[in-house]
Amino acid sequence: MQVAPSGYRRRAAQQRNPALGCAREQRDAELVPQIQRVWHANLEVYGADKVWRQMNREDFAVARCTVERLMKRLQLQGVRRGKVVRTTRHDPAIVRPFVRIIWCKKKTLSEPDRGFLSWIGIGFRALSP
Repeated sequence: MQVAPSGYRRRAAQQRNPALGCAREQRDAELVPQIQRVWHANLEVYGADKVWRQMNREDFAVARCTVERLMKRLQLQGVRRGKVVRTTRHDPAIVRPFVRIIWCKKKTLSEPDRGFLSWIGIGFRALSP
């Protein structure tokens, strides 16, 4: 990928001297330690919403989306209530047939609820009354 020399030099200068960075980068550099402090002080259970509320209580004027973005970048997340989210994962070693199930409803005046189920790939078709 080609980069213009002026852009390369500007970015290198910003890395050497953070004061040359944009306002967002400078503000993020100020907020990151505060977000980590609030998150650690509350036993690492606060999510972005509660961290944001706590920071506003402590007179840090910050947007909730900024806290969410920085917590995502720092890989900080609060504890979730209820069951842990689990997804079903298939075993790639098992060979499964290609089956597509389509449910079609035929709307007619004589039989409004009649439909049929067709399995494409196997060639089986069943009509349901």
